[in-house]
Amino acid sequence: MTWNIIGKKEKKEPPNTRNARRLCWDSRDEYFKCLDSINVINPLDPKNSKKIQTSCKEQSNQFDQNCATSWIKYFKEKRFVDYKRERMLKEVEEQQELRDSERKS
Repeated sequence: MTWNIIGKKEKKEPPNTRNARRLCWDSRDEYFKCLDSINVINPLDPKNSKKIQTSCKEQSNQFDQNCATSWIKYFKEKRFVDYKRERMLKEVEEQQELRDSERKS
């Protein structure tokens, strides 16, 4: 049973079919490509919301329309986590290279 708050429209979730998933992933990729073009790593950070609305509104709307709400949240969180992980791995590799070069000296 679902309680609907007066005046609040519930988002109709897209069906979970192979084609719907592909459409969601394609929409996500286009949205993330737009975020890359404006150098936004974390779309969940409130300070980026105006920049996203200005430059990526169409892609954001398609992403919201073509994906389940839980997927949207997951993809946005994963984008930022993956970025931090990649950055950390790169730093570790650089530190290791520095240590290796110091040992050779």
